[in-house]
Amino acid sequence: MSKLMRLKHIITVIIFAIVLCGTVEASVIITIPDRVVINKSWIELGDIATIKGLTGKDLMGLSSIKLGKATLPGYSREIPRGQIILLLKDKGFSIPDIELMMGESVIVETISYQIPSKKILAQAKEFLLKSLAYPPERITIKEKFIPPNIVVPAKNYQLEFVMPRNKSLSGDISLQVKIIIDGAVYKNIFIRLQVSILQDVFIAKRRILRGEKIRESDFSLETSQVNAFRGELITDLENHLVEYGKVSKYIPKGAVLTSDYLDLPIIVKVGDEIVAEIKMGAIMVTTKVEARQRGKKGEYIIVENLKTGRRFKAMIINPHLVRLEQ
Repeated sequence: MSKLMRLKHIITVIIFAIVLCGTVEASVIITIPDRVVINKSWIELGDIATIKGLTGKDLMGLSSIKLGKATLPGYSREIPRGQIILLLKDKGFSIPDIELMMGESVIVETISYQIPSKKILAQAKEFLLKSLAYPPERITIKEKFIPPNIVVPAKNYQLEFVMPRNKSLSGDISLQVKIIIDGAVYKNIFIRLQVSILQDVFIAKRRILRGEKIRESDFSLETSQVNAFRGELITDLENHLVEYGKVSKYIPKGAVLTSDYLDLPIIVKVGDEIVAEIKMGAIMVTTKVEARQRGKKGEYIIVENLKTGRRFKAMIINPHLVRLEQ
């Protein structure tokens, strides 16, 4: 064979190879960088890759392949190349038709945002100032414990504060804070605050023993920062509890007068014969009844009509009288 013929043969082989290679070229190209930042709960292929060669539903189907759950905000995870290939096979994609352009793995980081503790404190103070039935200038709120900056997903969020149950909003309080993201509670935290109220209160001048009656001369009215007490503050000595009640536990000298120190005594006992006033519109009827329960002034007890045997509930007015309005 002449040199010219050999040259033509070589050229023919090269052209055939080029044509052949063109026919097996991958129809889909997936490009994934070494590191990606996302802001979702699940990692989908379309979030970390650029995909060429597909459109419409085919592109959406490939893009929506879940590669795994995203890490917590501020953290990252590594996804190996082999794992992506296995997932593509599992979803029915032909690997020879796909050119995967990436390294041995990709690092996927979940983007995050930090809620400053100062912002949480500021909103907590605003919430308490609106919740307390006192003028803001009389309220002092001090920080006792606020968690450090809270890491959350980089999304819109709201802070929702929850009132303490069965707890006065003064003194040391623990306030629940719900962090709401996408309409759901993402995280619960608790902060501790001390709330003081500038209030006119009655201060005991002496130690007052259990069983004593409250006398105005035993107290002085003072304006003071009050931050820890049980019960309700008594700011008027002419109220029902002071007028009819007695000291239920001793009051130390210098203590603030509250309802926790007082109790109404039992003034009607089981078996007591008393008068019942029954009011029906403009008509008032009285009758003798027997108490079937004991009680304090203002409480309702069951009594029994001595003539008819009928039982009903009536309010205690004093040790000798109950009243029912119909």
